Amino acid sequence: MKIEKTGRSLEVWKLLISQEQYVEIILERHGMARCNPVKTPMEINIQLPVLTKTKVNMTEYQRCIGSLMYLMVCTQPDIAFAVGVLLHHVVSPGNVHMLAVKHVFRYFRGTSKYRLVFCVNDSIDSPPIVYVDSDWAGDRTDRKSISGYTILLDGGAISWGSKKQSSVSLSTVKVEFYHKWLLTCSVIDLESFHKSRAYRAKLR
Repeated sequence: MKIEKTGRSLEVWKLLISQEQYVEIILERHGMARCNPVKTPMEINIQLPVLTKTKVNMTEYQRCIGSLMYLMVCTQPDIAFAVGVLLHHVVSPGNVHMLAVKHVFRYFRGTSKYRLVFCVNDSIDSPPIVYVDSDWAGDRTDRKSISGYTILLDGGAISWGSKKQSSVSLSTVKVEFYHKWLLTCSVIDLESFHKSRAYRAKLR
């Protein structure tokens, strides 16, 4: 992981966090260093079948997913949905699942230099900015919905996630309640951090 600071004065500095070197390493490791880039982590409206028998090298598939999960957790909120979908097929992956994994690698071929950017904020009490959304029965195999969220602070993402709901929602209202509950749990976890951040600023 690479962390950079730009600007000399406190009023203009930015904090940049990236994993460009690690992206290049995993692309080389999985034979995707010279692949053609794509613009999205996953094809639009793709539906991956649930298989009962492994059709590809399961160890290789799981190794690829592990590499993607590390990137997603640290600096890549944009692949959270794709990784969440692919993670459900680690037990019995097939050719279509491996192609979807390679699609994510192709996405990184064009976005390896992307970084999380945090800008200085004079108002230490400024609240986080929250985005949350969900589909309705987006997985056509089991008709379960998938929710996702991102929390921004000082212009950069500090928390994100994508999760399939554990039960089938019979209405969009239930879906809305679920992803708001998911977001509330994440905000509560960050509340103590935000309070301590403001307290330390007052001590300066």
